[in-house]
Amino acid sequence: MIDKILTDQLRRQILEKVDELPVLTRVTCAQVSLYICEEPAQLPLQTLDARSFFLVIPLTHSLILPDPEASLLCGNWMLLALGPAHLHACLLAKDTAAGKVKKRIIILQYHRLMLASTEQETGLTPEVILSAKLHQPLNTTGLTRLYDILSTCCGQQPASPSSISYSAYMLLLHVSHLAGSAACRRQQEKAAGSAFQKILETYQYMQNHFTCKLTIHQMAERVGCSDSQYIRLFRKHFHTSPYQMVIMLRLHKAMHCLLYSNNPVGMIAGQCGFSSHSQFSHLFLRMTGLSPQQYRKCLDRFSLPGHIVPE
Repeated sequence: MIDKILTDQLRRQILEKVDELPVLTRVTCAQVSLYICEEPAQLPLQTLDARSFFLVIPLTHSLILPDPEASLLCGNWMLLALGPAHLHACLLAKDTAAGKVKKRIIILQYHRLMLASTEQETGLTPEVILSAKLHQPLNTTGLTRLYDILSTCCGQQPASPSSISYSAYMLLLHVSHLAGSAACRRQQEKAAGSAFQKILETYQYMQNHFTCKLTIHQMAERVGCSDSQYIRLFRKHFHTSPYQMVIMLRLHKAMHCLLYSNNPVGMIAGQCGFSSHSQFSHLFLRMTGLSPQQYRKCLDRFSLPGHIVPE
């Protein structure tokens, strides 16, 4: 609740500062340029240095970023990190306020030396930040940094280049940390997806080889992890242990054999991968509440003349 109050207050203060500045405002200092405009296409083409990096923050209207796969809608007060090639592709979304709200977009252009300083500080290149595809509301930290920049630009005294640069640099550091966190999450999700695929492959292997002797170590080697880690991952995805899964596969096969064959119980136990008749009988009783013989007799009561036994 407190965060929401602070966020709303910062947004109001930022809009007040922006209203003090004319549309198409440009404030440039050492390694950063601030633009306040109605749409990104208003930026002069000569500013689109290939080595620049842009933070785009629509304050009152949404932006649409065309994408080969699906257009990205960036709502107001959302943060968008873009390279120069994508900046002029941004389109202003339809004005649902029927012109009652002034169109205001803040664009910060970071030049090569400041990007190099940020990379040295965080270890993240501009390419990594762009690949994170940041698309999230500015939190209180980001809003505070943005307010600091605008306050300097709207001050009674001429804007201090060092003050603007420092505030813009701190905002870029904040964005870099957001991008780093997003990249880390994607790597974790990708690793988790890869781990699940390998776990799934071991389950499929179990389905095809459950009559053979299977060990945890064999399965763990297939995934490329320790035995304990494999058990933990398998339980996470299948909600049971690998051992219990193999037993369940063997018992289901044994139930089928009891129903559709006249083989002795001891032979079925061996065919289904159990080490002994007694082990099979014990596990079967625990699962069904019946011994294998009782299970077969119960089914025989309901068998019909002329019943065709499937292969």
